[in-house]
Amino acid sequence: MRRLLGFLLLLSTVGLWAQPCDTSQVTSSAITLLSVDSENGNHPAVDMLDGDPNTYFQTNGNDPFPHEIILDLGGSKNINQLTIRPRQDQTQGRLKDYTIYISDDPQAWGDRQAHSQVLYDFNTDRDQKVIDFGAVSGRYVRLLGLSTDDAARPYRWTISELEIWADSCATISHINQTLDFDLPDKAKSIREPIPLTASATSGLSVNFEVVSGPAVIDGGKLSFTGEGKVRVRAFQEGDGTYYPVSTQREIQVLDPSNYPPAVDVSVHELYPVEMFTLKPYPVYAYVELVDEELFEIDTVVFEISGKRYIAEKEGNAYRINWQPEKYGLKRFYTKAITKDGVATIDSQLIVVATPLLDRTARAFYGDVIQFGGENSRWLTKSFELPTHVGVYDSLHARFWTECPNVNGGCDDWDRLAWIEVQKPSGEWVEIIRYITPYGKGCNSSIDLTDYMGILHGKVKFRMFIDTWGTGGWDVNLELDYFKGAPDHDYSQVDVLWKGAYSFGNLANLQPVEIKDYTFREDGSAPRLHLVTTGHGWGQNNTSNAAEFLHNIHHVYVDQTPTFVQDLWADCNPNPDGCQPQFGTWEFDRAGWCPGAIANRYIYDLETYRTQGTINLMYRFDSSYVDYCHVNNPNCISGVTCSNCNDGYNPFYQVSANIITYYDSITPTAPEVRTQNEAVAGTQFNFEIVPNPATESIELVVAGTKALLSWSLMDLSGRVIMGNESMTSQALNGKVLDISSLPIGLYMIRVVSGNEVMTKRLIKE
Repeated sequence: MRRLLGFLLLLSTVGLWAQPCDTSQVTSSAITLLSVDSENGNHPAVDMLDGDPNTYFQTNGNDPFPHEIILDLGGSKNINQLTIRPRQDQTQGRLKDYTIYISDDPQAWGDRQAHSQVLYDFNTDRDQKVIDFGAVSGRYVRLLGLSTDDAARPYRWTISELEIWADSCATISHINQTLDFDLPDKAKSIREPIPLTASATSGLSVNFEVVSGPAVIDGGKLSFTGEGKVRVRAFQEGDGTYYPVSTQREIQVLDPSNYPPAVDVSVHELYPVEMFTLKPYPVYAYVELVDEELFEIDTVVFEISGKRYIAEKEGNAYRINWQPEKYGLKRFYTKAITKDGVATIDSQLIVVATPLLDRTARAFYGDVIQFGGENSRWLTKSFELPTHVGVYDSLHARFWTECPNVNGGCDDWDRLAWIEVQKPSGEWVEIIRYITPYGKGCNSSIDLTDYMGILHGKVKFRMFIDTWGTGGWDVNLELDYFKGAPDHDYSQVDVLWKGAYSFGNLANLQPVEIKDYTFREDGSAPRLHLVTTGHGWGQNNTSNAAEFLHNIHHVYVDQTPTFVQDLWADCNPNPDGCQPQFGTWEFDRAGWCPGAIANRYIYDLETYRTQGTINLMYRFDSSYVDYCHVNNPNCISGVTCSNCNDGYNPFYQVSANIITYYDSITPTAPEVRTQNEAVAGTQFNFEIVPNPATESIELVVAGTKALLSWSLMDLSGRVIMGNESMTSQALNGKVLDISSLPIGLYMIRVVSGNEVMTKRLIKE
């Protein structure tokens, strides 16, 4: 039966030859683990030799490949097979590339005996994999793991069971040869044929065949005939000196026409584009590709009121500075085209208007962050904010927490938290630092006027709470925009410092990066916003730092101490009125209090603006040293400190942004087109009638003769209903029943050939 299993699983291994007469497992109890280069303390390497598939070996997850396992079999054996069973409860860390050596001397390994890839039949495949090679005599086995198929955890390797097999009657009359054979992991179906090359260590010629999938080999080149998973086998049949050898590679082939780009635009239909006088407004298109290694955006085009604008790439987005010519309703098309000619069109009706009143926009509302829940520590959402330029002179945020309807209710502890928004460049900017209260809900507010430049249009928010399972938080954020003429129409936010920095660590007492900052030539009123909160305390942190230690820090400008940060907060009374609480809420702390938005220190940089560029340093209080630290050479556990390796040492969570104001931007000029040129985006189109709707809708399609497919989706992208391969005539006459849908916002997508258009449906 053992021999039969080895034969049946041959397609996922190396090796192709007549099986020897008596392959049997080397008893696990006879095998000694000589060494392993990386292992997790909770999942040691010996667990792969214990005969229990429910336990497993795991590398520590921080050490990069290759990883090495060396085994002693207790005596020389004619080894011809290894079997490897991945971790059984998950697919994390499945082995991909490997090399095997066999020797009688663990210091001299000689030539490799096997070198290939493990292939898996499906995403959750956790079956045992067999690695065959020609029998070779040796006492020691060296298994090199070269890579894993787990892209999310590229340093993690797991094995639940590793078995060694030997042939007691084999005649060692040949030499193992191995193949070097590489193919890309992914390819487009329309690409040029791939020349197949492989080399055998024997120097003998190598042949190829397609094992499965939409591909053919012609003239030594691999061509694709469609989309799907392709397996290609390289093999060398051996001769009087060498054993035969075979190895396989797998390519995921994608048809570009099936993967149109996704387009999201910063302007939206919920609010008008508001301005007192007509002036340029920055509009961004966010384009996502299913696979950014294979597919590439060629052009992003905006078409507004019949004029065509070519967008410029800016970070993760594509931008135009749109100058409306008059107020009123505008048909707004955004078209993203890949280099393969696949296009997606977003269509909206946008109103340009003068401001009428103050506005309130809701971001998070009733959203729950709970460790292990849907939003486990992180909560990310996009929200539609007022779309404006130069019409609001102040912006205030109201943030509050409530006890959620989850196990444990409100978290019992004061957790580090923050709220960030994403700039069009993709960079995240912290706008609020918060520490949760002890076991109760509370309310806070903060002036965010300086962040008006990134708080307009469609914006992605995310919130982090460092909760670990003792309850959760219902979080809510509202933004109040107050009508009025600001001093400046535009502003930008630049992130200077952001992250956690150790405090008092003798290995690096000043860990914050030194930065040069260059001011905008047309900028004015630059300000530095600095938020620092101290964390880590206890008997192993000298002086209860950083949470309960009052320190003075400085910001240096051009190597001169210029700004003072007296990092302390009086917590009783609570600065945001969040009292009484449980726990030690009334104790003063380093820059924060439980249940309150953290202190924000604002420094005026106007004096330095004319210099063009300045050098900035954030210097921690140099008088503090954490003597109870693994990096203190004089720390002795149990003598000078309870535990020098405790690891929970003082640190500061730091966020520093520079905000600069300016008064104008250059409008993007529309493209000059000839009279006969078609307006891209206005050919294929569809409308939802009626919209909003209660019972039913119809889709009115125009400008295409291609077969259509359509889908109605919720905001998470889940398809609720749809159909494929319909003519526009058939779709135009079809009534879609939406009466059973809950009230809310939905998206309808229609695909025509290589163009995709998405519009909103409001169900009332």
